[in-house]
Amino acid sequence: MINGLPDLLSGLRLQHGGVAIRQRMETLSVELATGRKSDLVAASGGDPTRLYALEGQLARLSARAERLTMAEGRAEASQTALGMLHDSAGDLGVAVLGAIAIGDLTSARTHAAGARDAFEQAVGALNTRFGGRSLFAGAAVDGPALADANTILAALTAEVDAAATTADALAAIEAFFDDPAGGFATLGYLGATQDAPGVDLGPEGRVDHAVRADAQAIRDMLRGLATLVIAAEHPIAAEMPAAAAFYQAGGEGLIAARDGIARLRADLGVDQARIEAAATATAAESGALEILRARMVSRDPVEAAAEFQALETQMQAVYTVTARLSGLSLTNFLR
Repeated sequence: MINGLPDLLSGLRLQHGGVAIRQRMETLSVELATGRKSDLVAASGGDPTRLYALEGQLARLSARAERLTMAEGRAEASQTALGMLHDSAGDLGVAVLGAIAIGDLTSARTHAAGARDAFEQAVGALNTRFGGRSLFAGAAVDGPALADANTILAALTAEVDAAATTADALAAIEAFFDDPAGGFATLGYLGATQDAPGVDLGPEGRVDHAVRADAQAIRDMLRGLATLVIAAEHPIAAEMPAAAAFYQAGGEGLIAARDGIARLRADLGVDQARIEAAATATAAESGALEILRARMVSRDPVEAAAEFQALETQMQAVYTVTARLSGLSLTNFLR
């Protein structure tokens, strides 16, 4: 019994050594799988404060990048909607005025007949949503910017019904869209009179510009389309010279509105460029910090694999010696 005591003690020491080797191998397995050192305190030189600060800054940059991506998407969707208004309304205005210029009222009426569809498409574009937010409703991001086209046109038609002359009808249309107490303001525009929240660009400042559906250029465009709807559908414009007056007013209104919408698009384009620049700067800063973090916590896979192989060799040696001392099988030893 006494003679076997050294062998027993040696076996216990070998078992403990095997446990330590096995634990280290498990740690290395995790490091090889994740590419990160397991002991972050040691990786940071004993002071993890810098690492935690780095992680916090990366989290803030990630949140900013997400906001900027959403802002880029909203701006692009807004540009698309405004582009549709600019092109379709402008083209219709040019076509109607061109027909009037050569005295072709038949063609003018044919073009005006498409004004209702154009009005409906414009309302649809202005009710565009992106990322769960209404784009042209100002701060009222949860709801539509405008009532449906039929509701707006029905209210306008009721105003025109009360007009006795062409001049009265045209004045009623203008008041409907431009008077703060007019039909467009009270039942057509459903958004807020405050702009939607701005976008924080980080060190580059913020973007507060937002296009609302009650912007003057957009109201001018809707008024021009609505004037042509009345010209094509209302009895007051059924005969000359009233019809020509409506065609002229509607066409000129659309051409003027096209220029105004072009300015809105240009302003939005400036904001898009600022958002894109901020997104690029944020990505660059995040990339630089990712490199710093990687230098601190990344585990060299070649080095880790070499250490793992060395530990495997040590484990095999421990097993061999232990097996000689106790007659263990490898399976029993590893249990």
